[in-house]
Amino acid sequence: MDETRNTTNTDSAGGDEARFFHDVDALLAADAMALLDLTAKRTKHGKRVIATIFKRPTVSHDDCALATKRIQEVLASHGDDPDAYTITVSSPGLSRILRTEREYALFTDVPVTVMLNELGATAFGADTITGMNRKYADGAATLDVDNGARTVTVAGTMIRAMKLSYELNSDDKE
Repeated sequence: MDETRNTTNTDSAGGDEARFFHDVDALLAADAMALLDLTAKRTKHGKRVIATIFKRPTVSHDDCALATKRIQEVLASHGDDPDAYTITVSSPGLSRILRTEREYALFTDVPVTVMLNELGATAFGADTITGMNRKYADGAATLDVDNGARTVTVAGTMIRAMKLSYELNSDDKE
């Protein structure tokens, strides 16, 4: 399973996608943020960087602005002109699909739906399990299910993906 979701295009951002992702992620980690996705590419409208970040308890507008500044710093350190890029930074959203072990471990103490592969569906008798992701360690997810009444451990080899499962109540919708 991939540990990062680095989708950076090699024809921009200095040409070294893994280094670009790592450098941005390292700067954001110093600011208590994690880089989830990073795409840098040339389009017919110019150069673009699109990033998704995560921070507990939530990602704020100020966090996105700081992440934009950190991306500009890395672009400059890679020999690119940061002003030549349109940079978009966002939060992971309420229904993000988690696909890597790194993301499973980052998104603890949040509600998730685990989408099981054939092996998992056979073992649990269902295609999905919904609960609170308590931890991901040693290749397995531990979930509190049934409103915390029981704990289930799901081997990573049984997980196809996880999806954040936040539900908005009527107070949140206003």
